[in-house]
Amino acid sequence: MSLTGQLIWFCLEPVPTPGPLALRILEYLQGTLGTMSRFLAPDQGLRIAQALRDGDDDTADALTAPSEYMGQFSTLSEVAAAIEKEPRLFVRFSTCAVGDRMMNAVTAGVPESIRSWFFPCRAWVRIGAHDIVDPFDDSRLVMHGRTDLSIGFFGYGMPNNPPECTRQILALPEVRAIKAELEAICGPLGECILYSA
Repeated sequence: MSLTGQLIWFCLEPVPTPGPLALRILEYLQGTLGTMSRFLAPDQGLRIAQALRDGDDDTADALTAPSEYMGQFSTLSEVAAAIEKEPRLFVRFSTCAVGDRMMNAVTAGVPESIRSWFFPCRAWVRIGAHDIVDPFDDSRLVMHGRTDLSIGFFGYGMPNNPPECTRQILALPEVRAIKAELEAICGPLGECILYSA
């Protein structure tokens, strides 16, 4: 099992048609080659998190919406075509300029003694109603929100001190600047960093 973390920003206001907004965000991220997947059923993230918190992996697996890998893309026009057809889509960049900014800010601004080798950098966008929930926050289930669109930055590793790492990352001036740039596109954003083992 991999140790991973994700910095997630999510729209706080309803986004009835998230597709056009998602395209503006993808353009902002300045990514190159990436992949797309679609979810074949509505998200049940809160119920999954409750099952995981209770140690019921079988129920969590049964509730997890199946997804279908749609392949690689090299242009945003390919993503735009998929967005027109798919109400629930997950788009992941292999690399992107904003992810590089994030990585550089975190590696320079948060001591390795706190973050270990964790740094969020691989950008993704999720379209369609879904829960942002953490079943592993000090054994409490934390529901951060339900949203129609979220933007994340994935990274491998587990901080030595997750709460302090989260606090320091979210306070970095460059991370605050990236969030402000995204909010100029999509309005107010909630935020969290989720870790999993």
